[in-house]
Amino acid sequence: MEKIISFLLSRVTLVTLALLAQIITLALMIYRFSNYFLIFDIIFMVISVMVVLYILNRKSDPTYKIAWIIPIMLFPVFGGLFYLMFGGTGLSSKMKDKMHTIIDKMKECLYQHPVTLANLRKEDTIAFNQAKYIEQYSSCPVYDNSATKFLPSGEEFFKCLTEELKKAEKYIFIEFFIIEKGIMWNTILKILKEKAKHGLDVRVVYDDFGCVTRLPHNYNKILEGYGIKCSVFNPYIPILSFRLNNRNHRKIAVIDGKTAYTGGINLADEYINAVEKFGHWRDNCVEIKGDAVWSLTVMFLSMWGYLRKNDENYQKFRPETYDQSGECHGYVQP
Repeated sequence: MEKIISFLLSRVTLVTLALLAQIITLALMIYRFSNYFLIFDIIFMVISVMVVLYILNRKSDPTYKIAWIIPIMLFPVFGGLFYLMFGGTGLSSKMKDKMHTIIDKMKECLYQHPVTLANLRKEDTIAFNQAKYIEQYSSCPVYDNSATKFLPSGEEFFKCLTEELKKAEKYIFIEFFIIEKGIMWNTILKILKEKAKHGLDVRVVYDDFGCVTRLPHNYNKILEGYGIKCSVFNPYIPILSFRLNNRNHRKIAVIDGKTAYTGGINLADEYINAVEKFGHWRDNCVEIKGDAVWSLTVMFLSMWGYLRKNDENYQKFRPETYDQSGECHGYVQP
């Protein structure tokens, strides 16, 4: 009985009911005004035409324009109205300006060393063209002087991550789509709490939708109580909007700017097969050491700046020297 009551009063249930209420209300409104279909048909057709003209004149990605124009033309009665309800980014002009500022700052910090590109071009023209394309469109440079290690399972990632977390001396940055209480997260959290207690800068970012059924509401405040700085990406609210689909699927861990992890593994027990939700789980991750860690550090800090609306000096998180104990060969472009 307690489980049923807990489920009925959970945030997921309440938000779902609120969204269903909005959908039902919209459907009833359409049914209620069905007697005036011809009038509304003309109005909505005009709206759709105006919306298409607006989209065509917007300064945005052509693929974005096509993705909206085609369904609006196919379903002109409701297409324009649908765009007005869900087509916007949901960001204010002030927030857009803030994002542009963060992106510009990110570009300033991620400098592409020309010698590295020149060497890559000599070794592999195809790889050079790909790296150059990625650098131009994402501002993420290609690095040498970096070591990588492929981790073929969640179990191996978990082992390596905890070992590196214990070695942290200055800061730890954690950014994941899913975090769930259990063996994996509880073990990591214990280390984070200990490091925060000793004065390290420990920060955590998680996606609210990814954790909505896995973490209690206001879990960020619980972490803050441990001395761990925490921000939640796009809090899940009961408003019918495509903004709910704007999620952060990043999986990044950075330790002292010298070691980083990224891949497909979240911080939940099914990823290390401590529990089986969907059968045996197989995913992988990459450990990066050396210069290339800087890109992941800047990625995290840019997201942190966006969520916290603050401006800090990224360079203070850049190590003066990197650990060269790993075997550095080839090129890395995170």
